[in-house]
Amino acid sequence: MWPPSRVLNSMKPSVSKLLDRFAAAEQNFLNQEFLAPVVPDSTVRVRIDGVVMQLEVVPNDFQGFAVFCPMTLRSAVFVRDATLAERTRYLSLMNQRTMILCDRVASRWLSLPAHEAAGEPSAAQIRLAENVNLFDTVRVGFDGTNYWFDRIDNRSDSAMAAWLRSSMASEVKPVDLKRKGLTSQQRAAYTLNYFARKELNEKLRRDEVESQIRAALGHAGAQFVQYVEHRDGFRVTYNVAGQQHVSSVNKKDLTVQSAGICLSGEDRKFDLASLVGVLREPDAHWA
Repeated sequence: MWPPSRVLNSMKPSVSKLLDRFAAAEQNFLNQEFLAPVVPDSTVRVRIDGVVMQLEVVPNDFQGFAVFCPMTLRSAVFVRDATLAERTRYLSLMNQRTMILCDRVASRWLSLPAHEAAGEPSAAQIRLAENVNLFDTVRVGFDGTNYWFDRIDNRSDSAMAAWLRSSMASEVKPVDLKRKGLTSQQRAAYTLNYFARKELNEKLRRDEVESQIRAALGHAGAQFVQYVEHRDGFRVTYNVAGQQHVSSVNKKDLTVQSAGICLSGEDRKFDLASLVGVLREPDAHWA
């Protein structure tokens, strides 16, 4: 057998030496400041002798690129904002990507790669983007986990981004976009935003409808359960005095189409609120 075990042992650094080296690296880290990007209520990641450490920052509501001073191996305190030169140099050490901004998600921007390439993510959230607009093409630094905004790509066509924003404001369908120089990735970014916006608007509309139905029932002392939308009306399920009822009402004014109880053909004389009053009468007959 080769090599002999005594040779292998002589090739391996001792555990003691490894621990001493890491302890020295830790102490050296505690004696100097470091630069890092951070968002509120998050940690910063640093590498000490090849080992990635996560530190909480003080204050925990800070956002931006800053210089920090480590207090322990678990926490660091803000010292000052990073300069533009420091920020640029820091980001230059990361993998550089070019992305198209396609939607805003809280304090982050959702983006798509500006160029189709194998291995690129289908979508990514960019942190700390400032002074940017929808459909801008930007440069970012990727640290292996997060995408950090660097700058607007000065090689990109800003007029194209403005045209896309104008088209979105006019609710132009993605299939109808026609402009020389429009790339497949720009169309994809537009499409993502278009349908996300439609979905959001639809949700807001449904929430508004539910609020109106809840208000009408609540004022009459009934409890909303659910509603289902049909072509010309809403089928509403609700409780009155512990009894569940289902009625169909018009979309426009919540007047009754079908009460769900026998009203001798007088259903359309009631709206949802007044119908609840009828249901409270002891002689009401349910259909």
